[in-house]
Amino acid sequence: DPRYRFMFNSRLIEDTIHETIGNIFRVPHHGRPVTCFEMAGMPSEVVNSVCSVLARLAFDLALWSEGRLRLLFLCEEAHRYMPADPRLGFAPTRHALSRIAKEGRKYGCYLGVVTQRPGELDPTILSQCSTFFAMRLANEQDQAIIRSAIADSSASTLAFLSSMGQREAIAFGEGVATTMRMK
Repeated sequence: DPRYRFMFNSRLIEDTIHETIGNIFRVPHHGRPVTCFEMAGMPSEVVNSVCSVLARLAFDLALWSEGRLRLLFLCEEAHRYMPADPRLGFAPTRHALSRIAKEGRKYGCYLGVVTQRPGELDPTILSQCSTFFAMRLANEQDQAIIRSAIADSSASTLAFLSSMGQREAIAFGEGVATTMRMK
């Protein structure tokens, strides 16, 4: 039927998905290797959907690159996307982020989790984190979660967790040689 020629004419069809994904994740990066998505002010339904799609794309891109491409997917206010209560949040986002946390390292896709409320995070995802940067935490439940993640020999370092100043953090885990307090 000639009416549908515009849909099936191979001269008019252009595959641009690789260009789109390349632009989103800056591949190649041309000296600008960081992509930030500012989603403040968007409705939470939109933010969750966008986060879900981006997380799935990041994982798939790392998988397809067979480890040649390294990606860090960093979620600020992470308790919004992967809450401890499975009835809360957006299930596709939780699933996509959980997949990065559990399987991403094999393919070069890593998950960075930033939150002021570790007690409100999905414990399965939190258990996959290997390096922590803990800032001042006043809530006892949040402090207990951080204490459970640190080696016993470094537990005394956390005694001042609730009294740290601005721009101070305690770093511990696989990414640092020893537990340290930093400014």
